[in-house]
Amino acid sequence: MPTEPTVAILVNIVAPYRIPVYRRIGGRFRTVVFVSGTERNRASWAGVAERAAGFEVRRTAGVSIPYRVGRGSVYDEKFLQLPLGQILDLARLRPAAILSTEMGMRTLAALLYGTLTRTPVWVWWGGTLHTERNIGRLRRLVRAVVSRWAKRWISYGATSTEYLESIGVPRDRILQIQKHRIHAALSRF
Repeated sequence: MPTEPTVAILVNIVAPYRIPVYRRIGGRFRTVVFVSGTERNRASWAGVAERAAGFEVRRTAGVSIPYRVGRGSVYDEKFLQLPLGQILDLARLRPAAILSTEMGMRTLAALLYGTLTRTPVWVWWGGTLHTERNIGRLRRLVRAVVSRWAKRWISYGATSTEYLESIGVPRDRILQIQKHRIHAALSRF
């Protein structure tokens, strides 16, 4: 008896606004969302994952290291997410496809697993030339590696696609979606 294909979605936390998308994917595939971190500035999102239906949520072992960007009392609180158990969790799950929602350690681990197992990895990206203009050298390096390694991309729209193209991602590798077109795009997933 064939089993239903599984999609693994890799995030640090489940954002409430993404739940309808995860449910839609869960309507077509067995969907497991791996969460690997927490963020103090998202306290209002606590418990969202536990109330979600239509997909499974699992915690992967990881560390979330807070740091500040800025000076004095004007700063942004950022988090370095290190999903230490992610490759083992993916190996146990053996998904048919992986969707990662950033260009950092989580996606590097997904790409490593995907390369070793020939599992397709999609990188879901929303950054723009504006939001990425002041990133540091380490982030630029990681983005350079991910942009060359990943073969499948989902962008939120024209400005995210513009950013991806600016870092070397070929346009034919980017599935550009907008809110009103999300359902049509997911049917291509």
